[in-house]
Amino acid sequence: MPESKSLTTLDRRQRILLAAVCGLVFAESLVLTIVAPLLPITAREKGVSNFEVGILFGVAWLASALSGIVHGKLLSRITPKSMSIAGCVVTALAAVGIGLAGEFSRGRVEFLPSLLVLRIIQGSGFSAIAVAVQAILSAEMPEHGLGVQAAYQGSVALGFTLSPPIAGGLYAANGFWLPFIVMSVILVIILIIAVIPLRHLKGQVVQHKSGQYFPLLLQPRALLTVAHSLVIAAVFRFFEGFIPVHMHEQFGWGPAEVAWLFTVCAVVFLIFLPIWVKLNSAIMVRYLYRVMILLFNSLDFQLDV
Repeated sequence: MPESKSLTTLDRRQRILLAAVCGLVFAESLVLTIVAPLLPITAREKGVSNFEVGILFGVAWLASALSGIVHGKLLSRITPKSMSIAGCVVTALAAVGIGLAGEFSRGRVEFLPSLLVLRIIQGSGFSAIAVAVQAILSAEMPEHGLGVQAAYQGSVALGFTLSPPIAGGLYAANGFWLPFIVMSVILVIILIIAVIPLRHLKGQVVQHKSGQYFPLLLQPRALLTVAHSLVIAAVFRFFEGFIPVHMHEQFGWGPAEVAWLFTVCAVVFLIFLPIWVKLNSAIMVRYLYRVMILLFNSLDFQLDV
């Protein structure tokens, strides 16, 4: 495997493009992380069981995993720019819908079905953005793989770090709906800014036969990457669903207090980000571990909290 070049060797156009796609990923992470401190407690107050809360978390990632296959195929027909724009719009609209449903639904019968559909839509939108961004990075900066992946993961981690305290503060200011509206507006604003450098992108991405990558999954480093991703996914899903409900029922914590707990966890993740990037430099297994997340959530919420 050839050595990855430093990001300092990127030309001006590539640097602007990298900043644009990392901005999209950052805004996307802001939107997706809102549900972590806010959704479990609000759902429990509306009569949703712990198991059903776990399903609400897991179904988004399952939808992301399954729709990622479709989005990968669509890249032979549409441009990554079009897919990223569509993904951002869908993600923002779904987030607005979640905020309004959580604020104005009057019980489990209204809340659960609407959230289930909106989380599926949100997961599909997330998948479209992720697939498009990875296609852009691999096509435009093929010799800077490790560096651009570090920038990508850093943008995700920054969104994870900033979203919980912002969401908690907005929730304390004016209820469940406000964080979702504000974060969606931020995503749309960053999308409008990012469209300027994205307009110079090339056309469709040339696809390769997926079978040629299967042997890579059997390499030790690739297996380590999969195992590492599974552990991280399990820990994240446990914290997203079980911890907020437990803190609420045992200590009377509200979403604002839980948000600060998630901030601490995100900072720890940010500290260990270099290890994450190093492990994932062998092969970016982006969707395999997400198929398991629904199972992890279901197991989490069979606990008596």
